[in-house]
Amino acid sequence: MATNRDEILANFQACTGIEDFDECLAHLEQNDWNLHEAITSVLKANSEPTDAPSIQEVPDITEVPVTSKSKVTFAPEPPVSLPSTSFSDGDASHSIPGPSKPAAPKVRMLQFNISYRNRVIPHVIEDNRSVGVIKDLLAEELKVPKQDMKLTGWGTGRIEPHDEELLARLHLPLMNNLKLFTADMDGSEEEETNGEDSFTERLCQSYVLEITDTDENNVYNLRYEGSKTIFDVKQGVYHLTNIPPRQQKWSGWCGDGEETLTLAASGIDFPRHILQLSRNRQKPQQRTKQLQVEEDSSEDEFEDANETLDQYDGAMYDAEVETIPRKFNPLIPPYTNNDTEALEFFTSEFEERYGKVHPCFFRGSLEDAMQEAFDGSAKERKLLALYVHHDKSIFSNVFCSQVLCAESVVSFLSQNFVTWAWDVTEESNKIRALEAFKKQFGSVTTATLRNLPADKYPALVVVMKLQSATQIFNVTQGDATLDDLMTNFLHAMDVFNDGKQTEIQNEAERESSDQLKLEQDMAYQESLLLDRAKEEEKEKQEREELETMRKVHEEQLQQQEQDEAIRQSLEEQLTDEPPADCTEPTTTIRVRLPNGETTVRRFLAEERVQMVLNYLGSLGYNSDLYKVITTYPKKDLTGLDTSQTFKELGLVPQETLFVEEK
Repeated sequence: MATNRDEILANFQACTGIEDFDECLAHLEQNDWNLHEAITSVLKANSEPTDAPSIQEVPDITEVPVTSKSKVTFAPEPPVSLPSTSFSDGDASHSIPGPSKPAAPKVRMLQFNISYRNRVIPHVIEDNRSVGVIKDLLAEELKVPKQDMKLTGWGTGRIEPHDEELLARLHLPLMNNLKLFTADMDGSEEEETNGEDSFTERLCQSYVLEITDTDENNVYNLRYEGSKTIFDVKQGVYHLTNIPPRQQKWSGWCGDGEETLTLAASGIDFPRHILQLSRNRQKPQQRTKQLQVEEDSSEDEFEDANETLDQYDGAMYDAEVETIPRKFNPLIPPYTNNDTEALEFFTSEFEERYGKVHPCFFRGSLEDAMQEAFDGSAKERKLLALYVHHDKSIFSNVFCSQVLCAESVVSFLSQNFVTWAWDVTEESNKIRALEAFKKQFGSVTTATLRNLPADKYPALVVVMKLQSATQIFNVTQGDATLDDLMTNFLHAMDVFNDGKQTEIQNEAERESSDQLKLEQDMAYQESLLLDRAKEEEKEKQEREELETMRKVHEEQLQQQEQDEAIRQSLEEQLTDEPPADCTEPTTTIRVRLPNGETTVRRFLAEERVQMVLNYLGSLGYNSDLYKVITTYPKKDLTGLDTSQTFKELGLVPQETLFVEEK
């Protein structure tokens, strides 16, 4: 299989031109190592305008030791009800509040022991948090400004990361010892940071690893970024050669090849480094077979039995078996840090035992699994299957391999259930399960599981939520057949679907009522907006009219003031009227005004005609707006040379003038 996969990988790289080994491996894994489908998916993704989705790396799952002083906060889990069934009889009903939550992300709990002024400050933080979270916790505890802190001790060749850097990207071990320096401390206490710039460059460089499989005589040229860890390389080789990391035997790594080190910090050669890979082989040990002979068995029968076993052992060793059946690890090791990590172990070990065809186990707490199954709309609601495993039961292997992992069961569970699993072989894990069940289902269910003997396991519990009440519907024990399990599933689905249809109808009616109310509210709001807009428009028009009237009034006042100023100016320029007994020649001017009135005034015959225009302007008849007409011949004095005298124009000894608007 390794050789075939090697050829598929080489062909895939040649056809797609993708050099990054992790990306090639991810595409092939997604398409179950089908070369044609993998190439088609890449070409299709490249032809689309949107970016291809990123391929997340699966982190390693390891146990994190948490000290008693570590600060870890667990959110309380709300209780639910246990109805009266054959499994439990008397728990009260409770609803499960809260929105639907997706499966818990794959996170690692990192332990930090931070040394500061002769004291050690412990903290446990998820690796999906940033470096700044550590400083925030320290700032709150020590009352030291975050900007005055410097954390060192991130590992050989590592520089102090930025506050926004995620802890997961640093590939830290589970236990970390850091040192905190603040601005008021002596600078000589800080650690040296020589070579940080060059190390940052190495993190971005691309390394080519020439890996020779000495067992299969295959050579792999794999390309990795310097930020990848040695464990990432081992995990990638596992997908390529099917050799689990624990069975990989390496030579060529610098030092002890610590898995958490990045390639940039591991000391390997750049740009190419040569490694050798082989498999750890365990030779079978000679074992002594003992037969329990009943008292009435004959000596000949005993000898025949031993001879048969000897022949079997000899045949086994003559075949040169490379490995003996290994002892399986527990599905959930004791004292795992959180439910997500525990379910990661469970899924990995379950697949190792019974193959890749198995139910898709929810990776998270029981509370999260119930929210995933029951929260949300009635159409999206599913049943919850709780699989409780016990390795000491004689039914476990048969039930898992022949019943639980049957394709019909796996398909039915994936379509209709959210499946949560737990292993109660270890006493500590059993206590954790009982505590979770007590929070969710009550004390009756907890007592039933606590008193269930080991030979009755495994147990598959079907839980459903109807009419806001969570109830355990039925329990299938380990001695059940495939037909028994499917019968229980179908019966549960019938009951669940009947109640689900009622809830869907009620939910549709509520949504319709809410929609009608929303539409009415929207129509009312629109009506208010229209009325407000009309009122605002009316007020705007009134303001504009008032403003226009004000401007007109101001212009009139200004015009009046201007006219008055002109009149006063003309009046000041007007000479005095000569008396009746004046000895100098005079002329009498009679003027008929536009309003029908007549005014008479005497002027000296030698005065300029401008004086009569000034006189009329002082009366309000400006020559710019009015014309002054003589009787015969008709002349407009405003259009003549006003510097001429009355005598020169023949307006003596008297003349009648008419004032008209221009």
